[in-house]
Amino acid sequence: MARAGHRVSVLERAPAFEEIGAGLQLAPNATHILQNLGVLAHLPGAVQPEKLMIRRGRDALLLAKLTLGAQAQRRWGAPMLVVHRADLHGALLASVAQAGAAIELITGAELTGFDNGPSAVFVHFQRDGSQHSLAADGLVGADGLNSTVREKLFPGGEKRYSNRTAWR
Repeated sequence: MARAGHRVSVLERAPAFEEIGAGLQLAPNATHILQNLGVLAHLPGAVQPEKLMIRRGRDALLLAKLTLGAQAQRRWGAPMLVVHRADLHGALLASVAQAGAAIELITGAELTGFDNGPSAVFVHFQRDGSQHSLAADGLVGADGLNSTVREKLFPGGEKRYSNRTAWR
């Protein structure tokens, strides 16, 4: 959005980015996006595995083997990578910093709601014990399972399984 000339504000609930979690597998569809955004340039410590083997837990029987590395990169146009979550956060933060004033990162901000006005969306959030608002052209909600955005758009809407699973 910033590349298209929009000023972007990112509200992040966490007060700071800390070393939490473990390693992540980034599939080629994800690294393709990260590459286009310039984030991969900030991930020099990422590892490109040569193969993926899936084994049965009780006896280690090989169930599936997938060739990765350079062959997978040629096939899918982007690499399969393994990276520590903190390194990915660092790369994303470096990309935000590189964007300069076009992207404002507001940490410790918990979205509390939003209102549609005639010419803007008014986004409300709590930070440091006080309520804040900002006017925006649009709002993208990526606020998780208990989404404030979804609840406001679809009040009382029941969460339901989509028959799709993500795993790492």
